[in-house]
Amino acid sequence: MKEEWKTYTANAGKKKDQIIEVSNEGNVKLNGVLIDFSKRHPTRYHQVHGFYVHRMVAELFIPNTEHKPFIDHVDNNRLNNKVENLRWVTQTENMNNPLTKKRMKEGWTEEVRKSHAISCKKYADEHQEWKDEISKSRKNYYSNPENRKRHSEIMKQFYITKNKEKN
Repeated sequence: MKEEWKTYTANAGKKKDQIIEVSNEGNVKLNGVLIDFSKRHPTRYHQVHGFYVHRMVAELFIPNTEHKPFIDHVDNNRLNNKVENLRWVTQTENMNNPLTKKRMKEGWTEEVRKSHAISCKKYADEHQEWKDEISKSRKNYYSNPENRKRHSEIMKQFYITKNKEKN
């Protein structure tokens, strides 16, 4: 099947000026630039500006004549957003996907568990520098007595106790 592109109309506030192009292969271009999903979290649904890629693909390429609200990844791989892997379903139909039922009954196989652990470790390693920078910025912010006082005042204003803040 040849890759076909369509423009997704984003009607959400400031995002409406963005040009999002979506292909039947599950690829996405934002303002003409192809998005590289390989750097994204390995187990989460792909999103572009808060829009789920699988939903954009389904809305643009799969007729929803029965007005079903959910989209099922037939092979249970939430990163496979190709049009042939998606279908409109009800919540019951979604839960009755044989692969979903098998996964829920048996849990993840050892192979999938290892693959998931490796993917998450790789993702964490790639983003460690970013996390370290945030941690350093946070320490610098709270080392300033004025910022600590301001933070405390904001917590009081919104009735937040220290216990609730940690949750």
